[in-house]
Amino acid sequence: PVNYKIKFRRNMTTTILTFAITLLSVTGAWAYDFKVGDLCYNITDKGSKTVEVTFEQESLENNYSYLSEVVTIPATATYNNTKYSVTSIGEFAFYNCSAITQITILAAEPPGISTFPFYNISPDMLVSVPAEALDTYKKTETWKEFKLQGFP
Repeated sequence: PVNYKIKFRRNMTTTILTFAITLLSVTGAWAYDFKVGDLCYNITDKGSKTVEVTFEQESLENNYSYLSEVVTIPATATYNNTKYSVTSIGEFAFYNCSAITQITILAAEPPGISTFPFYNISPDMLVSVPAEALDTYKKTETWKEFKLQGFP
C-alpha cells in the first residue's frame, strides 16, 4: 500500500524548495525596488513614502559603472505615480564608484548614511548641498567629515 502522507510531504518539500530557489534567483537579479534615471532606490517606508539610494548590482563589482564625475541625489523620486522622499543613502550604495568626484544632494535635510556608502571613492570627493542647508550638514555627525560646499 502507498503511504500518501509520506508522498504528500515529499512533494510539498520539493515544491517549497523549488519555490525558494526560484525566489532567490529572481530577487538576486535586482537589489533594488525601482530605478529612476541613473539611481536605484529601496522603499524604506511605504506609509511615509520614503526611500534610500541603494547599489545597482548584488556583486558590487560593476556597481554604477556608468557613473562618473558628478552624481546628483534628488530630494524626491517618483515611481508608479507615487512621490517618495529620499531620506538616506544605503549600505554600499556607491561602492567602488571611483570615477565619482562630486555628489550633489538636493535635499535640505541631510540624508542618513548607512555602512560604507562611498567605499573606494576619493577622500577628496566634494559634496555639494543647498547653500541654506550647509550649516545643518556641517553639524550633522555623518556629514561633517565630508568636504562640503553650498550651491545656490
